[in-house]
Amino acid sequence: MKNEERTDARLTIVGRLPEGYIVLCSQDGEEYSFLVKSLGISVECPHCGTTRCGPDLAAESYLVAANGHSVARMPTLTERIAAE
Repeated sequence: MKNEERTDARLTIVGRLPEGYIVLCSQDGEEYSFLVKSLGISVECPHCGTTRCGPDLAAESYLVAANGHSVARMPTLTERIAAE
């Protein structure tokens, strides 16, 4: 992971292939995509090191598909705990 000052990166699932899930990392106006075989406990961007909970990614992807459009990202469990 880089030790540079970063803004919040955002990981989202943008597609599914037989080989796995296509994940998009958006950070500072730049986007990087990468493939993960399965969504485990967490998913890490190989470019910037940002991580996100796998079940949160799956739930968000399902909600987007069910609604047919983008939804606002729901706070993760760690974000909810930190806010308390």
